[in-house]
Amino acid sequence: MADLKDLLGTWTMLSWKKENIATGETVDAHGPDPVGYITYGADGRMHAIIVRRDRRKAHQIERGFHASGMSEEEITSSGRTGDEG
Repeated sequence: MADLKDLLGTWTMLSWKKENIATGETVDAHGPDPVGYITYGADGRMHAIIVRRDRRKAHQIERGFHASGMSEEEITSSGRTGDEG
């Protein structure tokens, strides 16, 4: 098993597949070549961003659909890892 310190740093997403358990069908979650990064810090914090490579540019997205101002083509997450909340 890897040491926790081996996970620290920024990792690049290579692919993201979703499988429909009922049918067994597999699809690319954010297109065939997504852009994604996840960072784990020594302080227990992490952040991630995942976007479609073919996503629309910011000026092409009509705002107001999402409270965050992000489009359906983007996912972000951040927080502390572990059981500290």
